[in-house]
Amino acid sequence: MPRQTPLFRFRRRSPFILLTLLILWSFCIGWALSQAAQGQLPPTPPAIGTVDPTPPNYRVGEQLYVEHCGSCHVALPPAVMPTTTWRDL
Repeated sequence: MPRQTPLFRFRRRSPFILLTLLILWSFCIGWALSQAAQGQLPPTPPAIGTVDPTPPNYRVGEQLYVEHCGSCHVALPPAVMPTTTWRDL
């Protein structure tokens, strides 16, 4: 009776090849996971300066207000609130 050969013949592979394949596979999986975890960052909105910029001729008054009134009160610079709010105050 003839000897039957198996369909898949397994040879003993070199441990170096298996280790190389394992390292390559781990590197690929790690890179893919880091890309997925990073995701898309939303764009940062442009920085808003002040609500109402202080005109140059009032800068000295603004500095005096912050220096003197800020010692006892919360010295809000004029740029914090709109002009209409300051008029109401």
